[in-house]
Amino acid sequence: EKCPAPNISLRGLHMKRQAAPCLPLIDNSTSSTPTFNIQQTPTVTPKLTNYRIPTSLYPTHYNIEIQTYIAGDNAANFFFKGHVKIWLRCDEPSDNVTLHLNGVTVDNSSLGFYSEDLDHSSPNYTDWSADKKRHFFILNLDDFTE
Repeated sequence: EKCPAPNISLRGLHMKRQAAPCLPLIDNSTSSTPTFNIQQTPTVTPKLTNYRIPTSLYPTHYNIEIQTYIAGDNAANFFFKGHVKIWLRCDEPSDNVTLHLNGVTVDNSSLGFYSEDLDHSSPNYTDWSADKKRHFFILNLDDFTE
């Protein structure tokens, strides 16, 4: 027979208890009702510690344009829109560009990847994905950078 294995949450760390066999204890008291020792071993998911972006393509310069909208005194009515152009240094070949991004909606139609050097072709942007735990925005390319 197995003991229950509920999910528990401990200070934001999600753990799942694994079921362990229920073992009866010897009880020398006069009570005829047996007592049980429930042994459970928690399984801890490893905590992500690497929040650094890969260094194969390293951002060297950002050209950011932001337009803010403030309507009244209510902070919920505040929002912004804008765009960014990012220059990257290629230290190692890579088939993606990884940047930190959190709480921003991305317009897919505005994404692109190109070389400013007209003599060199560059990989094309294919799609993007997000690593929500580390706030990574990953722009996937169809080939490796040079």
